[in-house]
Amino acid sequence: MEGEVRGTGAERVVAAAAVGGGEREAEAAGGSAFIDASRTSDYQTTRGIREILDRDGNQDDIIALLTERNLPGDEITLNTLAEEIIENPPEIGYLTISNALQWRLQYSRIVTLDMDVAGIVRIV
Repeated sequence: MEGEVRGTGAERVVAAAAVGGGEREAEAAGGSAFIDASRTSDYQTTRGIREILDRDGNQDDIIALLTERNLPGDEITLNTLAEEIIENPPEIGYLTISNALQWRLQYSRIVTLDMDVAGIVRIV
């Protein structure tokens, strides 16, 4: 993982586990975008967290999601992360992150984004 992890609460948690945090610039054939640190976490993970919390999920539900996503951590770490996520829910991230053998980022969700999202600035 690279860079300093910034943000507060669960944004920092998800960024640390999934990306490494920090602002990023996404480039692809479709254009470029500036991505604020609060939006650099994994889309599926943060969306899952928000959906669990919207349905009155609890700490065990969050731990199950983190475990399912293969985020590293022992029982104590996952409990601590789940508590922080419940207290400070993350913004939905817009990157796709694969942790197969190494952490890899995919920016296609940003490149094809067709709506305004706080923290993402299209540069075209």
